[in-house]
Amino acid sequence: MRLSRIICFGLVLVIVWCAGGGLIHAREAPDFTLPGLSGDSVSLSDWTGYPLIISFFTTWCPFCTEELTHLEELYQEHASVRGLRVVAVNIAEPEEKVQEMVSRLGLTYTVALDEGSGVASRYRIVGLPTSYLVNPDGTISDMIIGATRPSVWMEKLEKIFWYDGLRKEDIEDVASATSELVVLDLREEKGNPFPGHHGVRYLQRANTDNITEGLHPDEVHLIYADSNKKGAAASRKLAQEGFTMVYYQLADETEP
Repeated sequence: MRLSRIICFGLVLVIVWCAGGGLIHAREAPDFTLPGLSGDSVSLSDWTGYPLIISFFTTWCPFCTEELTHLEELYQEHASVRGLRVVAVNIAEPEEKVQEMVSRLGLTYTVALDEGSGVASRYRIVGLPTSYLVNPDGTISDMIIGATRPSVWMEKLEKIFWYDGLRKEDIEDVASATSELVVLDLREEKGNPFPGHHGVRYLQRANTDNITEGLHPDEVHLIYADSNKKGAAASRKLAQEGFTMVYYQLADETEP
């Protein structure tokens, strides 16, 4: 039991050395393709454009149970509007054992099976649980070792939430608080929502093919579209290109 606790907490000195001199400064998250617990293959590229958490775990680690449960709460809260995606990667355990744990905890996010521990090795996992936070452009933002307080998670998550769906009152707050705002209008019936506002640059776009043309990633962008789905998709496209301050109008009651 004592050995398990030590492994779950992680070999701190080794982890600090690995993080300081290797993966987290490599920036781009190593790609992988693994069998998913649902039967489909799971690839890192599936989540390009989304803020992503990759969490490595085993069924025998009590701290992993705590962390996976908390990740489910975060996923339920932030998946729809803020686009959060979570993939939990089990390291070298039988599928039926993993399935029992997933069912018992009621996890609804993606679970993948690292049967040969190859992906865990590429991510330099030496302690459990270990989670990586990945930006929408595929670069690593941060890592968390061990079960973590909710306040710490939210502080780190805010750094990978590059886009957000806003209601009318929230949009007005953004427009008031931002000295320069770029409005991208993808709607069928277009029209500047901020006439006479000197801090707003209004641009019409017929589609998302050239949506980043003439734009700068450091500016604040607000997307108007006819549906949440279209607005979120356009936001993801900007985020893939490194645009970190993107909002879209919540145009209907459906989830993006």
